[in-house]
Amino acid sequence: MPRLHVLCPAIGCVLGALAATPLRAWALDSAPVAERVGPEALEPEPPPRELDVSIGARWTHVAGRASPDTLPGLTNVETAELTSRLLLGSTFAYCAGLDAHAGGSDTGAAYGATLTPVGVGVRGARGAFVALCGGAGGDRTGSSVPWGYVFPAELSFGLSLGPLRPVGFARATWVAGAPERRSGSPTLSFVDELEAGLSIRVGAQRRYWKETSAGAGPAVGAFYSEFMGARAVSVTLTFDLSGAR
Repeated sequence: MPRLHVLCPAIGCVLGALAATPLRAWALDSAPVAERVGPEALEPEPPPRELDVSIGARWTHVAGRASPDTLPGLTNVETAELTSRLLLGSTFAYCAGLDAHAGGSDTGAAYGATLTPVGVGVRGARGAFVALCGGAGGDRTGSSVPWGYVFPAELSFGLSLGPLRPVGFARATWVAGAPERRSGSPTLSFVDELEAGLSIRVGAQRRYWKETSAGAGPAVGAFYSEFMGARAVSVTLTFDLSGAR
């Protein structure tokens, strides 16, 4: 008897669904022609797009200096970070992004934001992409790195490798408004600042519909940067989300 109490509602739901199907079809067939919905009345589908967002913390350590007078007093920087990249288009896409950070250092507050509204990219399956973006912004790190207007050019990529999603980038930056920050890269003399890194998310990019995929999970990253004649290494711990259609 207890089993009947469980089965009866379930059977009723199935029968109700089966009965509703012919009734719905009959209602549509008997509706006036003027009330029927045609393809032209349907809302257009949104354009294909992909969005990657990363939120977390970053620790930066100055590991090498051109001279003892380089960046006096600055050894560690701790910041909260937000990074986002948007691609609009199917195979060939328009790329835009926003980066922001805020925190502290040995010599004072560290903060900055950069908008990259100009870029192009190529998209692949399950959120894979390669993109080249550029833009402008500003940043400062205590009294050691004065405020400057930054103009970065970034090459980035993202992949879906089973349960992992690696995202990497290489960025060259030119600085205005702070002469002491000019030609600060020991590796590339024509670049004021240089940075590259790789972050790996633990969390598969799963396909939910034919052309829609999404994923989320914690990520760990390692970065290398050059600025004002110094070399620095960074470690990040973030929560990353991505969606594509």
